[in-house]
Amino acid sequence: VLLKEGGAPLGIFPDRNYESTGLQLDSGDRLVIYTDGLTEAMNSDGQEFGERRLVELGTRNIALSAAELLATIKKEVVSFCNGIFQDDFTLVVVAVK
Repeated sequence: VLLKEGGAPLGIFPDRNYESTGLQLDSGDRLVIYTDGLTEAMNSDGQEFGERRLVELGTRNIALSAAELLATIKKEVVSFCNGIFQDDFTLVVVAVK
């Protein structure tokens, strides 16, 4: 499930209002939270890593622990862009027990 809600980064605008949404998480689910620096990482051909690759990677590795999935995603993105990023990225993975 892709959540489309979002907004400015937390903490930059102290008086900013953010949208709230709810999602039922069940045992075995993974919640992947990331910034656009991850999906906008580019390879030498100018292609972005993109949401599609991220979703496919997460789907293929759904059984991994949160730490393992985070490491797998990070490794794939770094490999994809040869470690050259145009922007920083934040990645958080939560595993529901």
